[in-house]
Formats: sequence, structure tokens, C-alpha cells
Amino acid sequence: MGKPKGIKPIRTRVILISEHLRNGSPVGSLTGDLYDFLREDPSCEALFFYCNTPYQPGGLSPGRLFNALRMHLTLPFWLLLQRVVGMLQGVRLKVVCTSNPPLLYISSIVCCVLYGLECFVWFQDANLDFLSRKLRTITKSSWGRSIFSFIAASIDYVDVSFLRFAKGIVVLDDAMKHSLMDRGLIHGNIHIVYPWATYMNPPVALRMKERGNAQEWNILYAGNYGKSHDLTNFAELLRGLSPGKASQIHMSFVGMSDAAQSSLRGLFKATHAKLSFYPRFPDAKQLLEWFPNFDFGLVSLADSYAGISCPSKVYSYLSQGLPILYIGPEGTLAKDLVEKGWGLDLHMFSELIALENAAVPIKLQSKEGSVLPDPKESSLLAFRDCLLRA
Repeated sequence: MGKPKGIKPIRTRVILISEHLRNGSPVGSLTGDLYDFLREDPSCEALFFYCNTPYQPGGLSPGRLFNALRMHLTLPFWLLLQRVVGMLQGVRLKVVCTSNPPLLYISSIVCCVLYGLECFVWFQDANLDFLSRKLRTITKSSWGRSIFSFIAASIDYVDVSFLRFAKGIVVLDDAMKHSLMDRGLIHGNIHIVYPWATYMNPPVALRMKERGNAQEWNILYAGNYGKSHDLTNFAELLRGLSPGKASQIHMSFVGMSDAAQSSLRGLFKATHAKLSFYPRFPDAKQLLEWFPNFDFGLVSLADSYAGISCPSKVYSYLSQGLPILYIGPEGTLAKDLVEKGWGLDLHMFSELIALENAAVPIKLQSKEGSVLPDPKESSLLAFRDCLLRA
């Protein structure tokens, strides 16, 4: 039976809420791509609510704090206007809010509940789970742990209470999904959509570097080394090797701050491994041209950051043909790629260097000459389906 004449199908308008539209922001790049993708879809429309300011690193800088305050104060009025316009036009509205700036997703959920809108939360790294975990480790005294644990549990309760009003929650990897489930959210309401912004085109097939008779393992670490990164387990592994074995490990760090360099030198001081530090390359192409000199691209994540941060730099390495060496917890995007054969974890690497002339694991060998697919299209399709089918 056909549709009655004169009745137009209801359109869907998706409202994206994030601090930046591209402008160098990692989150802005993801939301900008989603915005473009939805605008090309004839079944929906897209609007963007953001700050028209350049991206500045440092979430506590005055400019970033001002952006957050401005968005919190103006969002209720802007969404109300969109609600009225949508009702007059007969358009169904759906809201997608990132977790950056902090707490903006809670403001969005409150507004959506009041205005009768569907809200989807796109979890990035600025969420309350980070604060509640930090509070639980802030002191070693028993009475202090009790107090801070109570505060942390209260934060989790309030956060989850708001998130239960969300129509859906989009996360970056399995660790983030299980972190939310452990805090009390329902499995079916959480959708994994892998990030894609760090994948670099054109891609290069995975290659295994010929090391020759020297058996030196050249490892590249490009990017930031901060609180969310932790190479302590790697340093402990190297300290357990003989001086001859450890001296075969050569790590090159690119773009490290002075504080990071000092920390890394102290961490690996007694390991006999070779460390080299280089300034940030002015052009990313220069860094990519350097990749063939290395055996692995090093990716690290502190155990306490599993489910909070997603080390997406794995796509930069793998898209340019460099296998990864992952030092970190289970359930992350990097660990998933290792299990699929695109690199090694710490245990696999320890086995590799334990014996003379040890062979690279078969699963990794099988990927040689293969190109890691760009996750952008599949992730965007998954996100769209999550929105439009809900």
C-alpha cells in the first residue's frame, strides 16, 4: 500500500556539537569528516555547533576554557531555536555531542531531554571516567582512599545517570565500551566506531626491514609522551636482557618535549639500549620518508588509561607500511590490530629477541605486502547507521 498523497517523508537533521570544526583538532577532524559525510547523504541534513577559533593544545589554557564556557552557556538557546525550526519544518532532529569540551555532553543530554530530542554521545578522551579513576589513586592513606573513592563513586553514579538518557553512545574501541559497561551502562546502547583521522593516504604496503647481520632492532616513537603513555614494562624487559642483547635495541624518539626526554632517559638508563632524540619534523612527509629505516613503530598506553584514551597513531604507522610494537593493556584498538597480525605486543617481542636469528611471528609475516584498509568509510557508515536506524 503506497503512501497517502500530499504527505512528505520526514527528513532527519543531525546536529553535531564539538569545540572545533577541523582547525587542527583531532576531535574536530573526526567530527568534520562526519559532518561532510552526512551532508552528502540525501536522506539527512547536518548542522554544526562549534567555536570558530583555531585549535590550541592544552585543555586548561584560557582560550580552551573560554570556549567551553561559551558553549555551555549558548547551547541551550541554540538547541531550542533548532527545535522550534525543526518542528515548523517537520524535520526530525538528532544530536551528536562529543565528550570534548568536558561535560558538554551532559549539558547536551539535559537540553535534549527538556526539548524532546534524541542525543548521541561520542566519547573521546575528555570524560568523567578519567577524573573518577584519578581520585581513586590520589592518596595512599586508608582514610584518604575511602574519602576519594566515595567521591569517585558519586561522580560515576551522576555521570552514568545522565548517560542513561542518551539514545546511544559511540566509543572508539572495545576497552572504552567495557569501561562504560563496568560503570553500569547497557551493552546494547554502546556502539564501537574506530577513529580514522590519523590514517595517512596514499597507503603503503606493510614491509619487513632487512636488518642484515647486525640484528639491530630499530624502533620509532613519533609524537607525544605524556601521562597517558607508559613504557615502564618495556624498560623492565630490556633490563632483564644481557648487555649484548639490550644494545641491539635502538629507539628513536621524535618530537619529545624536554620533560619527556628527561623522563625517557631516566627510564631506560640502566638498560644498555640505544636512545636517540630528534626534533619534530616541520613537514610530515619528511617523517614518512624516514619510516623505511625502522622495524617497528612504537605505540604505548598506560594501563590506567585503557577505556579513556585510544592511541590512534597506530593508523599513521600502519598506513605507511610500518608494523607496530604495542606496549599497553588489552581491549584497545592497537591490541586488536596486533591480534590481527599487524604488529607485535610486548610478549611477542620478548620472544622475538630472546633467541639468535629468531623468526618474525608467522601472523605478522603473513601481512607483509598487504595494505591496511582505511577505516574511514566503514566507520562513517557505521556511525550513520547508528544514528539513522535508532
